[in-house]
Amino acid sequence: MAARNNTKSSKGEPNGAPAQHHSGIAGALEDLEVSDDLHPLLQFIVDHIKPLAAGLVVFLLVIAGYGIWEYTQGQAMTKASNELGTILAQPAGEERIAALEQFLKSAPGELKEGVRLELASELADAGQYERAAEAWQTVGKDQGQTFQVISSIGRAQSLMQDDKSKEALQVLEDALAMAGESFYVPLNRMIANAAEESGNYARAVDALKKIAASDESRPQMYLKDKIARLEAQMNKES
Repeated sequence: MAARNNTKSSKGEPNGAPAQHHSGIAGALEDLEVSDDLHPLLQFIVDHIKPLAAGLVVFLLVIAGYGIWEYTQGQAMTKASNELGTILAQPAGEERIAALEQFLKSAPGELKEGVRLELASELADAGQYERAAEAWQTVGKDQGQTFQVISSIGRAQSLMQDDKSKEALQVLEDALAMAGESFYVPLNRMIANAAEESGNYARAVDALKKIAASDESRPQMYLKDKIARLEAQMNKES
């Protein structure tokens, strides 16, 4: 019988034994590692494959996490919108006001401004003018000037309904100082009313004259009559 050949190959494997190869990436890397002619960049990848793979996994996890976060946010917004719709479907009154106040505590940022507006209006409609004025003060505080002017108008209306005309007048004066041209007439009209109710007839006359001068096509007869009556009141008290 011929003697079994136990000599080894140059790579240390017994002759006749099947060579062991890994499949997939591991096998490819094993084959690459035995080559002395690798491109430097490829050699770097081979030498650092584990940290590179770990970094890729982290990157993919971040992307997946962001996608989950976006989905969760969308679900939360849908749920909050449905809850707000249910509240607004309730009859006006204390229960709806209480529900809006509770909802506002956890409402998504995108809904908060609208909820504040609704709450302020609900309080005013319910005759709770002091609370309405406080609610209006929170509306638009983080928004632009236009929103702040609208908030001031709502607050001033609530103050006047609460017989606080002097305070309302100051709120309106501050609003006029930052308002654009589109608010010029309505603010001056409100200023005239607040000034008259607080006994500041001179300021009321000034506001009405500004309205008359802003557009001569306006009904001048009413304005002139109102100005004349206020001036007569001023002369009477002087």
